[in-house]
Amino acid sequence: MRRVASAAIVHQIRVQSQFLIVVALLCGAHAILAQSGLSPQSVRRLAPAAFPALPVAIRHDLELRRCLVPQPFDAHAPTNIIHGAFTSAKTLEWAILCSAHDTSQILIYRDPISGDARLLDSLQRAADIGWMQRIGDARWSFSRLLRTLPLERIRSWRRDVDGRTIPQPIDHDAIEQIFVGKSAEAFYGAAGRWHRQITAD
Repeated sequence: MRRVASAAIVHQIRVQSQFLIVVALLCGAHAILAQSGLSPQSVRRLAPAAFPALPVAIRHDLELRRCLVPQPFDAHAPTNIIHGAFTSAKTLEWAILCSAHDTSQILIYRDPISGDARLLDSLQRAADIGWMQRIGDARWSFSRLLRTLPLERIRSWRRDVDGRTIPQPIDHDAIEQIFVGKSAEAFYGAAGRWHRQITAD
């Protein structure tokens, strides 16, 4: 009986030791990330109410989804909510970078007519930390930016980056997504599909 009890105690000590080692490693990793500034908690995010031009119905829907709008490090005014004709020439939509639980995605809403917010689609879901970069010797900074890419700049597009034919004529805007100072790509919606094109690299 004593041997069984001793074996049980030894096993319990081993389990507790392994648990403490795991906790120590996790704490150490967290400390390293905190010291480097590479943390989603450092991203500045604005509530939908910070965008007075946004239709009330869309703002309420974003609030229900617990969406905040992350801001790139160099923003001097609220950004990452854009307006344009993103799916056809005869419609107007809003594209919004929604961050929830440290993960962002682009939400596309039809401009409300009847007062209801209609979510059309979502694009490019990704962890906020993946859009951070070190600026000089400064801390890590969030660098994801949305812009409306006007029709005038994309009329010549014929194929997307995957080689697929883009329906012609091109008659509306695209959503441009920029990794500030690094690269950019755009999304053009046509015939129920989003065509991706590189706009800067």
